[in-house]
Amino acid sequence: GPGDMVEIDPCEVDISLVSAIDPTKTVGRPIVYFMIDVYSRIILAMSVAFDNNSILGLTNLFLNLADDKQKYCEKYGISYENPKIWPSNIIPNNVRVDRGAEFRGKEFERICNELGINRILVTPGSGSLKGVVEQSFHQLHSKQNVHVEKHGLIEKRHDSKHHQTAMLNIEEYTKMVIGFVLTHNQQCLTT
Repeated sequence: GPGDMVEIDPCEVDISLVSAIDPTKTVGRPIVYFMIDVYSRIILAMSVAFDNNSILGLTNLFLNLADDKQKYCEKYGISYENPKIWPSNIIPNNVRVDRGAEFRGKEFERICNELGINRILVTPGSGSLKGVVEQSFHQLHSKQNVHVEKHGLIEKRHDSKHHQTAMLNIEEYTKMVIGFVLTHNQQCLTT
């Protein structure tokens, strides 16, 4: 049932961001971490940062899991009425992850042990074994790409001009991801 099994994964997003301090400088690609409840398909937590394969990104994800989501959204100028749209303070029984360095490390093992979460490492090279979170990243890309096409979208072509067209900073991009999460969590998804 809800809260029993979650999947966690990071994704390096195909967008180039600019510095919040100096918008003329590009600073790189954001890493989005999602924690998704397998039963309900609700995104329980998210993290947007520049930390790839790091325990810091995972720590931020778990901190977001505990955040009051309405207060978290208010920091970004976003509000919503129903707290059930994005629940807070849920500790899952099981977490399914791939064999990335951050998930195999002792620090993540310690976090899981302290929270009473059973860590399940999937077979190497089997992304389909955590298909719920993988599909969410596909949906994120398909929904965002039309909005960022000439604003820093990294196209897998030799003539991609993402550094020259980049205009979003990390805070603005985080707002986009929050909007995606709120929309995603209100959809009725069928299997």
